Amino acid sequence: MPRTRAFAPLLAALVGLAACGRARSEEAAPQTSTSASPRVAQAASPSAVASSSAASVKGACSALSVVLPELRHTEFDVPVPAIDDPKGTLAPFYRKLARIVRGTAKDHVRIAVLGDSNLAADFITGALRRALQAQLGDAGHGWVSLAKPWFWYRHQDVEHGVTGAKCWDQLAISTPRVRDGRIGFAGIAADSKCAGGVAWAATASAKDAPVGARASRADVFYMKQPEGRAFGVRVDGVETLSVETAAATYEPAVVRVPLGADGPHTIAIAPKGPRVRIYGVALERDARPSIVIDSLGVGALNAKQLLDQDEGFDAAMLRLRGYDLVVELTGTNVLSLRDYPSWMRQVVARWHAALPEAPVMLMSPPDRALSETKDDETAAVLGREKQKLCAEGACAYWDFRGAMGGKLSIVKFFAHGYAGRDFTHITGPGGAYIGGRIAYALLEGLAKAAAREPTIGCE
Repeated sequence: MPRTRAFAPLLAALVGLAACGRARSEEAAPQTSTSASPRVAQAASPSAVASSSAASVKGACSALSVVLPELRHTEFDVPVPAIDDPKGTLAPFYRKLARIVRGTAKDHVRIAVLGDSNLAADFITGALRRALQAQLGDAGHGWVSLAKPWFWYRHQDVEHGVTGAKCWDQLAISTPRVRDGRIGFAGIAADSKCAGGVAWAATASAKDAPVGARASRADVFYMKQPEGRAFGVRVDGVETLSVETAAATYEPAVVRVPLGADGPHTIAIAPKGPRVRIYGVALERDARPSIVIDSLGVGALNAKQLLDQDEGFDAAMLRLRGYDLVVELTGTNVLSLRDYPSWMRQVVARWHAALPEAPVMLMSPPDRALSETKDDETAAVLGREKQKLCAEGACAYWDFRGAMGGKLSIVKFFAHGYAGRDFTHITGPGGAYIGGRIAYALLEGLAKAAAREPTIGCE
């Protein structure tokens, strides 16, 4: 990837963050693990943000300066909503992010963004990734599920696919074919039915992608199971490793695969027979610690489906990946408005149990309309329920719908090519617009934390 470093001490001071201003700026041996994260050393604002002062505040540690990303502009801009976090639940995340800015972090900061079909093409998360990595440094693309349950499932700035379709059963938790509860935290998996199928992911060419052009390692996630078969790992067309998946019990596992020098690479998984379950691969760089955005989009996902999964299995797999923040965007596919608050509460509790040190941020569903003049009020109702849950201290909340412009904003999005005719799905340009606003809100939250504690991240 083109950037290997975060911007050196970020010296530019940020001023003028009135709401209107915000609205207008639019070769080691591979390691296998089943119990601990494979993570290796890696890698806003109130009216006045923390300035970068040459004067030492705590010894040699100066006040933190945070530069906010530029926003895309539209004629229907509204101020970017601030993150609502009355209990300060994001403090651990901001502390880690501050170390990234200071250049003192020992590991990448990883964010999971889990949601429904509005994330399944990586439009929103792709823009979020580009904005944050442009600001903080390119640590790699992150997660790519190694299955394509829908032809439109894809990731921005990388390439991926499957061959030998007859040898794969491609699964998602939103489809009823597999009910064993072990589809994994990304909600997508692939089961091999014979030898001959290949699932692969590759960096994109530098001319096509502002990020995603380089990687130096890949973490491959799979399931150990009784009578499991082996799979081969091919790096740039050469098999470098064979991984056995047979075990006495069902458990998630990960193997770290060195890709060679930091640069363009392709990794492919080739089962040697049936009974191999593959989840995905995380492409990262052995570069200065920065930020990784894992886009975990599943078509037709809802909160109830998350609860239908094996809690212990999902928790173990989440710990293997080791997220520093979990962000959620569901609510378009609602089975029951009455039960939704209870389901969401249980989902958040599961994430906290699996990752006690990782905060959670819930986002309101995007705006949705039944016609050009009739809004679907479900998004507003669910947004209020999420905000209420987070006000209790379980999470932070961000008003995604408010960032779009609120009621009937999806109609304006459609008129400008930012959403589809169904008044539900956000397009590539719309994803670029709103993803940049999420990045802005996160970094604005860091700037506010730095204003309260100028030496944040000096520990």
